[in-house]
Amino acid sequence: MESSVCSIPEVSGDATRARLVAAGLQLFGSIGYDAVTTRRLAAQAEVNQAAIPYHFGGKRGVYLAVAQHLCDTTGCSIRQAVVRARVALVSEGAEAAHVLAEFIVSCVDVVVGREQGLLQYAFFVREQLSPSAAFDLIYDQILLPVHALVCDVLEALGQGGANAPSTMLLAESFLAQVSGFVTGRVLLQRRLDVDELDQVAVLDTVRRFTIAAVRGLQAMNTEKFPGLFGR
Repeated sequence: MESSVCSIPEVSGDATRARLVAAGLQLFGSIGYDAVTTRRLAAQAEVNQAAIPYHFGGKRGVYLAVAQHLCDTTGCSIRQAVVRARVALVSEGAEAAHVLAEFIVSCVDVVVGREQGLLQYAFFVREQLSPSAAFDLIYDQILLPVHALVCDVLEALGQGGANAPSTMLLAESFLAQVSGFVTGRVLLQRRLDVDELDQVAVLDTVRRFTIAAVRGLQAMNTEKFPGLFGR
């Protein structure tokens, strides 16, 4: 009996690559790298299985292409937010607390507000848990620019040097809001009894929480708490 794979019509090279990257995001994001076979990947993409080694050299190549695709799309939006924040930070009359709040709002909006945000986040989380060569791409093009920006803003807020360990830990605490609204989505939907979260309400909450946290740090008399935040 003729294989169903042979009946798949040929498509252009660019279209084939795009199909495999889209299928890779769906599968790698939902079930992880090890669970994905090249047969399943080709079936999901509706291309011939031989297209995988031809265009990418194998499954690992598709995986790295998915990582680069995320860096080029989601990563591009986030890097633009980084640039906006850095420009705002040095602008006359800039208030660092608001710069930080708007930046984190932008990150939450990009990750949580996108249709495939959960799949993308799952891909990123797997790379955090078990880093591969893809993590280097994600680190250099997304994670490092974001983390460095938040550390610089915290330094402008008087929370220690940007490269101080305490500042880096504090930066991660602020950025945890991004992951929190992804991993907590289903919890919130059930608690709020809604099918979808109100994105405007989510972003307003992130904005208010970030500013309140900054104000709390600024108001805290660190001399009364030796060692707090490394001081």
